[in-house]
Amino acid sequence: MSRVRICRGVAVLAALVVGLSASAESARAALAGHPSYSANLSANATIRKQQLICDPAGSVYSGSMSTLYQPGLVSLSGASPTDKMIHAVSGFVITESYVEVRPFSGQNIEPVKTSQSGWLINITDYFSRPPGTFSETGYLQTFFKRSPGSTDQTIQNPDSGYQFLADDGFRDDMGQIQGDDTHYMYFNVADKVPLDAPVYTNFADDGSRGLYPEGPLTGDSITALLPDGTAGQRIPFSVIASATVPEPAAAMILAVSGLALLGRRGRGARRS
Repeated sequence: MSRVRICRGVAVLAALVVGLSASAESARAALAGHPSYSANLSANATIRKQQLICDPAGSVYSGSMSTLYQPGLVSLSGASPTDKMIHAVSGFVITESYVEVRPFSGQNIEPVKTSQSGWLINITDYFSRPPGTFSETGYLQTFFKRSPGSTDQTIQNPDSGYQFLADDGFRDDMGQIQGDDTHYMYFNVADKVPLDAPVYTNFADDGSRGLYPEGPLTGDSITALLPDGTAGQRIPFSVIASATVPEPAAAMILAVSGLALLGRRGRGARRS
């Protein structure tokens, strides 16, 4: 009898996995309530720019996120340190932001981190030089934290002139946002590249992509926001699910541990 029950359980589980994999919507539903990132992409066809909104699951106190992009198709938007390409959503501040570039010489800029792919430099240093000075590898890492006194759900809608191309993770069909938007960034789309061609992935790096000259290996993480506005549980990189936009046709369901992440306070919101 126990064997029959086990077989039936396995069959039900297999059917469930197949059903969940059938659509991106099901994949998003499967990840809801688990440690996850999202990636929400919009575009302005007139100026050929894309806006990537980043949205970890649940109520966030602080954390960090890594982003992969395709430098052959897009490039970081902005021409100077004052022309920002990475913005904090109202209610958050960006504490650090790095972009990975190919090794260089003669720039009088010291890399913050090093990796096998290249050097990570501060985003301000990147924009302190003329466009084209550095060769992008297609990797960003951003650290964020709640503004003092901020406890409400944080929301970022596409800027005027931008229209959503793809939503992943925590904006449902009705426009309801289920997590905290933390930051967003802009990319220039190369000439003749279709606006829906570039692909972006937000993920938790294990720390090996960018190694500090000294100190232990540290990866991306998310720290939960408690109702009183203080820091709660820290979620490590090993259990945070990634998000890619536009999503693959058949989304893979990543198994994560049973950690209950960052409980939502029941506040819904709709994008304009």
